[in-house]
Amino acid sequence: MALLPVAAVLSLTLWICLTFLFPLGPAGSAVHLLLGLAGALFVRWWGLRIAGDGRRETGDGNRVRSDK
Repeated sequence: MALLPVAAVLSLTLWICLTFLFPLGPAGSAVHLLLGLAGALFVRWWGLRIAGDGRRETGDGNRVRSDK
């Protein structure tokens, strides 16, 4: 599971490099898929992190065990 945030940060870094440091012009529009990949991996990691510890959010910032 630690691979997901690393892959998300790596994808985002690569996207920033290819978009702003080495712009590819109109042919580089497929590079924006890296931004989508970074977002998807980060959201997946976030969801698994919360679900993996057996707790859930109550809406007010508190976390309670879901088995009660």
